[in-house]
Amino acid sequence: MKRLLFIHIKRLLFIYIFLTTCFPIFSKEAEKLTQEETLKRLIETELISAKYEACVEAKDPAPWDCVWNQLTPDEKKQVSEILGEFTDSDKKDDGTKYEGKAIGGGLFHDKASPVMKQLGDNLFDMFQEAMYGEITAQVQDTELRLVDHRVFYDIYKARISKEFIELLASFCLDSTLVNNVYEIPSDEQKLKDLREQNIKNMHQNPEGEKTKFNTCIVEIKNICTHQASGGTCDKINGKSIACSKDDHTQDRACQVQEAVNSIKKSIAATEVIQEALDEEAAKEKGQGSLGSAISGKKVSIYTGAKMGDRQSVDTMTSITSGQLEEAMKAPDDKTIFEEAAQKLKDDCQQSLTQECKEYVLDGDEIKESKDKIAELALRMRAMEERINQNLDPQGGDKSKKELEQFFREEGLSEEEIEKIVTNDKKVKLALEQIKNNYRERREAIINNLQNKLSKMVPKDDTDEEKIAVISRVSEELMDRPKQYQQLLHYSNIVSSYLSTSSPDADVDASGDNSSDNSNNKNLQVSDQNNSSRYTTAAAKELGSLGKDYQDVGDDLAKKVDIEADADPDNGEESLISIGLDTINNFLYKEVIE
Repeated sequence: MKRLLFIHIKRLLFIYIFLTTCFPIFSKEAEKLTQEETLKRLIETELISAKYEACVEAKDPAPWDCVWNQLTPDEKKQVSEILGEFTDSDKKDDGTKYEGKAIGGGLFHDKASPVMKQLGDNLFDMFQEAMYGEITAQVQDTELRLVDHRVFYDIYKARISKEFIELLASFCLDSTLVNNVYEIPSDEQKLKDLREQNIKNMHQNPEGEKTKFNTCIVEIKNICTHQASGGTCDKINGKSIACSKDDHTQDRACQVQEAVNSIKKSIAATEVIQEALDEEAAKEKGQGSLGSAISGKKVSIYTGAKMGDRQSVDTMTSITSGQLEEAMKAPDDKTIFEEAAQKLKDDCQQSLTQECKEYVLDGDEIKESKDKIAELALRMRAMEERINQNLDPQGGDKSKKELEQFFREEGLSEEEIEKIVTNDKKVKLALEQIKNNYRERREAIINNLQNKLSKMVPKDDTDEEKIAVISRVSEELMDRPKQYQQLLHYSNIVSSYLSTSSPDADVDASGDNSSDNSNNKNLQVSDQNNSSRYTTAAAKELGSLGKDYQDVGDDLAKKVDIEADADPDNGEESLISIGLDTINNFLYKEVIE
């Protein structure tokens, strides 16, 4: 169990924090959809076949959008039934109706996966040592170091809570903010230059960068939904909101929001497991333990707090630029990415070996990837149709009822839902936001997948074009170490702009904190430097900086008022544990507040 959980944690780490170069979203449905060959069944039906062939023949870049726009309402309903997810039934078997199973991006693998796996193995070794400490011969002879199995879920939740911060930090790092309008350059060199400048800005004036980061967190949904008109953003409830300057920036914001939605699902699933484990622990109280059943050695059971050279969960799950630099090291002062890039260049420049072909989509792989994107596009179209029909701002009481169901699936409390649906102004705003936001996210997700696919597909079926694709992969591998380190460095420092607080639900009327998870802390955006600041990631980063940032470490520590410490021990109460309410307060703030 331990190994499997750590592998999953490790995989999650790469997929989320390295958003700047790849943006998969977990989708277990992908294999299921391929096996069912839903796309094939759809194409073979008289309902679709002629329309699909015409759209393909016309070389429409989005054939399923082309097909969908030609369908009548009854035909759309028939297609939805063939898809099997969006039928007229009130709810799916799991009780959901709007759960975004149709949304997913992990439809084809990253062609740099061999070197990513190597990096994963190196980070896994760091995790193990952080959890168990250094297992010397003396420790082996005298001590049995164990881990409470509940800790693995604490680690998982702490890690994805920090990935939430890293996701939003990645958008901030790549953007400029002027008068509430965000812009991310589409030109790669300009983007690289901007990242350097934003890192420099953070070093020189942390308080200035704080404003942009705090706005990023609470406004990411609006940046995805709204684009500037005449250089200014819209207003909601009489208040100015943030927005994107152009389509490229808007797509990035929507990709980040979709990843945040995926994190929400992971958090919800983890909380269910944690509650069950807590119930089991309460039942077993006083019935003995593994530690008391073993004799002859000192037994130390790790429960998540710092124990000697065993790091706390909070510290362990904060990855620094210095740690990443160490994990990426290869012989001869190179990184494993530079080594892989050089090998590609040497082995694949003149001819294509079988190993070289692993980095290029070819033949059936291209068709399979296109088919998966096409089916996902159709599924999202079907879900959009359901949202447009059921959550129509002009739909009256029916729309209110559907809105209640939607927000329950989003994890809002019954009290919050009641406050929304009894306020006609909030109902209208919520319905408009949901409809517009889903449309923008759908377009962004499909655009992103098509762009990723185009980078891996040769223009012609020749060795020359395939070598050109490999050359691009090689260049990207060379760039990745710096991008990864920049993101971790930036994210760790800007996380100290946030404050922590105990969830209100954990405090009863008498003021006593009665929750079993009372030590967990939720994140808040705060403009004040107060005692509840979240400092663990920044302290560890300052104590374990990559070589590019070591010269500014002392000055930066003074400016952010955090002491450098490679192994900070802030106690269990500092552990960040983002709940659904935290994310929902950001995503639906206009209707919740």
